[in-house]
Amino acid sequence: MSIFSRHRPARPRSRTISNRPSFELLEERSLLSVNVHSNFRGLSGTAALEPPDTAAAAGPDVIVETVNTSIAYYAKNSGARLFQQD
Repeated sequence: MSIFSRHRPARPRSRTISNRPSFELLEERSLLSVNVHSNFRGLSGTAALEPPDTAAAAGPDVIVETVNTSIAYYAKNSGARLFQQD
């Protein structure tokens, strides 16, 4: 066979391409959830610093809340304020 032969390599089989989206089923995910039915009044902002810069985080026993330069800790089960610093 000559190096100038006109033999072409075989073309790969083409797959059918669809423009329709396809969906894959993912594994079932069951997560635990907790409903906290405690309502309590949190910190309030000051008129001098508008809008207030707020943040909150929940731990196993307490809720920590910050508003601007104030911080407060609340008991999660009773809503009682445990600590506050302005």
